[in-house]
Amino acid sequence: MEGKNKHVVKGVTFDIILKYRKCKSDGTIIQDNLGSLAENKIFHCFFSNVTFLAKHAQEYLLSLPHEIALIATVENHKDSEFVESKFQNCGFNTSYAEPLSLPTGGNHGGELIAIKSRYQSKCIPKHILEHITKEYGDLRFAARTVEFHMVDVLFVTVYLWCNEGFSVRNNMILYQILMLKHLLRLPLVGFGDFNITYNEFLNSGWAERLRVNLIHPGLDSTLASCTNRPIDFGFISYEIDTMKKLVKPITSVPWAPHFGFMVALTMKPREATGLVLSIPKKLPIDIFTAKWAALESTQKAEAITKASKRSKLILNKQKRYTGVGILGKPLKELAEDPKFQGVLKNDSIKLGEAQAQASLAAELLVLDVAEIPRQEQKNVRVEDNIPNSPLNLLVKITRLCPPTVPNLCFGAKSKVS
Repeated sequence: MEGKNKHVVKGVTFDIILKYRKCKSDGTIIQDNLGSLAENKIFHCFFSNVTFLAKHAQEYLLSLPHEIALIATVENHKDSEFVESKFQNCGFNTSYAEPLSLPTGGNHGGELIAIKSRYQSKCIPKHILEHITKEYGDLRFAARTVEFHMVDVLFVTVYLWCNEGFSVRNNMILYQILMLKHLLRLPLVGFGDFNITYNEFLNSGWAERLRVNLIHPGLDSTLASCTNRPIDFGFISYEIDTMKKLVKPITSVPWAPHFGFMVALTMKPREATGLVLSIPKKLPIDIFTAKWAALESTQKAEAITKASKRSKLILNKQKRYTGVGILGKPLKELAEDPKFQGVLKNDSIKLGEAQAQASLAAELLVLDVAEIPRQEQKNVRVEDNIPNSPLNLLVKITRLCPPTVPNLCFGAKSKVS
């Protein structure tokens, strides 16, 4: 069953997620988003600056399709009791940053993360937030952790001060998020109205400092009132970037001037696999250096000759089996690449064979002089001259430690660079 439905709120349309059901030949359902989302593998997040959490905004947000698991909004301009009661009564668990009262009257901000109660989510431990407040001042973001399959992820929503760029207080908000990430030691997903364009943030160095990739909203401008100003966007930690499956702009929102966007994340991040470079064991260089200094020049020459002969024997044996005197084998994608065929490939192999022989001879010399037994040398030396890239899981297990002893978090001075 496939199709596309429109969700309507007070004359505003919202394109909801495609309906699908994949089945085996015997009728067994492989993947399905027609029923309970608890059985689904996708976690949909919606973000927008709502300008003010008025009645039309409340109706829209609370009537979003059931596939939307997380709602993140900024500029709600309402007190926490009002916002939390509205969303909790509709089946959400919430984290909300109270808007800041201004000396000129009115208030600034009001950041919200609301997550459907059917998902395992937690507030940030109170003592951690108090510690960050003490270091950097009042919090200007909302944060909550969500438990996926063997991986806990920190979600934040942020609103930076308008027309200030990377001012002191905007940098301070980003430092708060960085400190929270360091203290929890969890991967991070964030959404926000940064009042800074996507490219300005990308070039600022903050993405590298937070160790995140930016999530583009899919629009040239996230403001209906001007062009080429994408100031609403997201970010996701390097280590869980494979969780991101889809980004979709939502322009049919009932508020102005900001548009919204939706991000789809996989709920089983540890299903993602990829080629990971294998790092060989460290050679006993310290032992080798001490023993090498004690050898006579004739003994050194003899050791070098033995290592060279052994390396040639090993590589000649390899060449009889594979046709190439290099340990290991290249990736199929590289070996069959049409750009590296013919004379260029043959010349590269000759050069590689010479380098492989020199590298293996040096390794054997270190192991022999360090008096590592021959039967144990295979466990230490590099098995492949060609870098080995096995297929491994890309996302590590990360879990939020229970905050049973608050002082453990602050046993050493936190250093945020």
